[in-house]
Amino acid sequence: MAAPELLLEQARLLLDRGDYGGVLRSLEPLLADHPAGTAVGAEALLLLATAWMGLGQADRAIGCCQQLQRSSDPNLRQQARDLREVLEAPALTRPREWSVTMPLLQDLEPSLGNLQRQARRRRAANQPPPPPAPPVGATNAPLGFGALVVLLTLLAVLLGGCMQLRGELHFSGPGRLQLAYTLQPDSPRPTPWQRQFGAYLQQQGFRRADSALAARQFWQAPVLPAAAALEELRANLERAAQLGGVALPAPQLQWRERNLLFGVAQRLSIDLDLSSLGSSPGLDLALKFDPLPLKAVRRATPLLATALPDAQAVLWQLQAGALNQLELRCWRWNPLGLGGLAVAALFGLALALQALRRSIVPPLPALPS
Repeated sequence: MAAPELLLEQARLLLDRGDYGGVLRSLEPLLADHPAGTAVGAEALLLLATAWMGLGQADRAIGCCQQLQRSSDPNLRQQARDLREVLEAPALTRPREWSVTMPLLQDLEPSLGNLQRQARRRRAANQPPPPPAPPVGATNAPLGFGALVVLLTLLAVLLGGCMQLRGELHFSGPGRLQLAYTLQPDSPRPTPWQRQFGAYLQQQGFRRADSALAARQFWQAPVLPAAAALEELRANLERAAQLGGVALPAPQLQWRERNLLFGVAQRLSIDLDLSSLGSSPGLDLALKFDPLPLKAVRRATPLLATALPDAQAVLWQLQAGALNQLELRCWRWNPLGLGGLAVAALFGLALALQALRRSIVPPLPALPS
């Protein structure tokens, strides 16, 4: 059987599409291993209650709500109580005087025929002359329809972009980088784009570090060589744009590193063309670099990079509808190289002190041969 988190994610997608039978087939086997007292079992019962309610099976939905009372999550218990109150609400009887009784159709046929003939005569008398025939030739696409398509496309992008997406680059050591992403929607539930992008990150080897039931998601990749990590970042950005239905130019990422034994000179340049996104007020995009001092940022456009007060890190806010460029140059000391230099310096100092001692203290008298 698949992982519980994947089954819950599949059930949510089926519930969004209205496939209540698929929700039942996906989650009922899961309850055998995860009772209502666990977080996975409680989430599954809440989805099952919603599915039974959609199928019109109120009794079974109420049974699921009763089992949810044993959950340790107070929010889930409250949702179960609210759903049970809706299901157990009595059906109200509509008074007779509130309804309008229509007469039988056969009683109205003579009157309707007369009314229709009178209406046709009035329309014929008041009808304006017919318009002239349209000119013959090639037709162009109506401007109004094209504007409507563009408006609907922009609206879909804006509604799908009401969330915060933050990428993180952690400098683990010389030539080593670690990627991480934070996804935070405005709503208390994950968006469809967030679910699809999270599933893609899981396929790429990312590990989710927060709760599987929370809307905020934090995905972290293992430490990789710098070239492999930047290639992974490029592929992730392209996949995120494809899932959002936006065609973006390929990101330009350049990494240069020079190892001088006792230190490493690092240089990173990033070019992200987000002109195709347009102006998206609900979309918050940012890149975080740590550990990194603010003086290492040589260029950041169109928005400046800022230093985070709680950590030695830099946050670069991205602007949708513009070309974003960043250039970093920093120097990192190599602990092994510094240790080797310290050992060499101490060894040279010991040799110098020994030579000085020999020049000051006369040698001991030698035994006669």
